[in-house]
Amino acid sequence: MSRNCFVPGCREGYKSKIKLNKWQGIINKTMFKAPKDVLLLEKWAKAIPRADRELRPGIDSVCEKHFDETYLNRYFETKLPDGSINQIKRDRIVLKNNAVPSIFPDLPKYLTRKRPIEKMIAEKKILFNDNISNTTDHVSETFNNLYDHLKNMELPDEWFFTYLHRSLVLGNLDSNYELIKKIIISNNDLNLKVFIKNKLINITCTSITCIEDITKVLKKVDDFVMCPGTGIDNCPKSDQCCEYINLISLNQVRNQRCSECAKKRKYFMDSQRVSQEHNYTTPLIGNIAVTTYK
Repeated sequence: MSRNCFVPGCREGYKSKIKLNKWQGIINKTMFKAPKDVLLLEKWAKAIPRADRELRPGIDSVCEKHFDETYLNRYFETKLPDGSINQIKRDRIVLKNNAVPSIFPDLPKYLTRKRPIEKMIAEKKILFNDNISNTTDHVSETFNNLYDHLKNMELPDEWFFTYLHRSLVLGNLDSNYELIKKIIISNNDLNLKVFIKNKLINITCTSITCIEDITKVLKKVDDFVMCPGTGIDNCPKSDQCCEYINLISLNQVRNQRCSECAKKRKYFMDSQRVSQEHNYTTPLIGNIAVTTYK
């Protein structure tokens, strides 16, 4: 866990601040780790005005002074028989489950100063903020549900799932542990992208609404077979190689290479054949074939 507060401008957790607090007799602020829940982590990241790096769940920390008092549990509470509440102060403050940081008193000036254009945009957004909020909540809820399903989903052989850069990522490794196929679902709009050897490919489904959509795309991409090139040592694969082929769509098992590599292979073999034919002839002398080399 990081000992320093993640919020820009905040010095809580730094050694110099801890020494100063000790000298002044001030108790150090309680630090709270960033949540591991995907939806809540996204709310924290959006609330904290920091763009130089991402908020890491379970590693980065935010101190207590950035949370509204209603989110902080400072006391153990016990209800007495007469109905009154007995409070005992906790040694360490506990954060409520739905807490989101919202107080940032020490931000640098360049983060607190609004430019005129930003004010104009903010005023225009007031008219449709409710609709945007509803849409964002729906996308976040769907994204979180997809995350929960994929964590427990049984994937095809050599496939794995991870949460990376605020996106859901499904990857496929070859026998050398090289990443070959990649499916990425963005948390901003649930758009889906498929990469084969880092080359973006076109698929029919580009937006995800449920786990069934992911299952269909995963099955389709898993059926893709990597193109082996021309299959000839001194004839490299085509510059226009598609990198993959779909054996189900081709309905064949032979010639497992893309159309561009197949064309280059045929052209190379035809060129070799013509070259060999030009190197010798076989005229007939009587009924005997005699090979004459040029």
